[in-house]
Amino acid sequence: MPVSETQVLQQLAERIKALRQARGWTQEQLAERAAIQRSYVGDLELGCRNPSVRALVKVSNAFGIAVAELLDSGRKGRGPR
Repeated sequence: MPVSETQVLQQLAERIKALRQARGWTQEQLAERAAIQRSYVGDLELGCRNPSVRALVKVSNAFGIAVAELLDSGRKGRGPR
């Protein structure tokens, strides 16, 4: 089923925020770990940014997960990957 860019950005925003909060990190702490600006983290969490692959790699590395895991919205019933 096709999804819009807005849907993907919103799912990514929710995923980043959930991962950050699960670790008990502030946006500043995530920004430091990912070597990006705190305001950029805020924009990502609001779904206001269309991150580059480079930014996705930095954020996923900060969390210690694969980029694919960062993009996984956790929806059930998607079928084989």
